[in-house]
Amino acid sequence: MTTNELRTTLAQAELQAVHAALVALADHVAHWTPEKMTADPDAAYKGLDLVSTSMTHVSERVDRAMDLVKPEEPQQ
Repeated sequence: MTTNELRTTLAQAELQAVHAALVALADHVAHWTPEKMTADPDAAYKGLDLVSTSMTHVSERVDRAMDLVKPEEPQQ
């Protein structure tokens, strides 16, 4: 396996993890209906804070995948 193939495989694994995280986050966000948020604002705040933190991690994983597939600069 070449270095580029390995990097592409690692990038694909990162993106699969991103997909799984986004599916889980979508379910979590869907849980917080306006009624549930009104009934328990503290829990809603904590739940949505978790979504915010998770999105930061998702963004980092996407950045890592992009770095893995970025064309290498020609060495001189």
